Amino acid sequence: MWFILVIGFLLCLFGILIDSFFSLLFFGNSVLIDGILTELIMEVVLNKDVKKLGYRGDVIKVKPGYYRNFLNPRGLADVANKSRLKLIESRKEKMVMERDKLLENANEVLAKLKGLTVTIKAKVSDKGTLYAGISEEDVIKAVEASTKIRLEKEYLKMDHFKDLGEHTVLIHLGPDLEEKIKVLVESE
Repeated sequence: MWFILVIGFLLCLFGILIDSFFSLLFFGNSVLIDGILTELIMEVVLNKDVKKLGYRGDVIKVKPGYYRNFLNPRGLADVANKSRLKLIESRKEKMVMERDKLLENANEVLAKLKGLTVTIKAKVSDKGTLYAGISEEDVIKAVEASTKIRLEKEYLKMDHFKDLGEHTVLIHLGPDLEEKIKVLVESE
């Protein structure tokens, strides 16, 4: 009887050791402490800009579970090994120049949008309410018609307008890159 208990204990211990070995082999900084697999921090290189985390090419520290379950399946990051770090370092200067150029372009766009007021005409009911709300696409078309600047829907922070009058739309191009424009909704 005690022989079966010993064999069961040894199999459990062997399973925990094998599990921790494969975790270390595939995911780096995992440590076995008192039979509990403890995850530490690992370094990854971002393949794309990730909101509230970093920009493409940044080397950041994350928990292995976040990398394994979110970043890796979506192709947002790779493990930061020596060869990848050398490649990132060689491309770093080019990426900094590209980022500076993008910031410069964003500032130019915001300068053109500063103080802008666009007018949108819409069908109105007898009660003075709009038949259809004014959406981001309507504002994008109006801005493009007046300034020749094509904005993306994700840059506009607004609710759909359902009444006549003057409304404010926030254009958010990035951190510290915001401008408010006025949208005047009139009846046709």
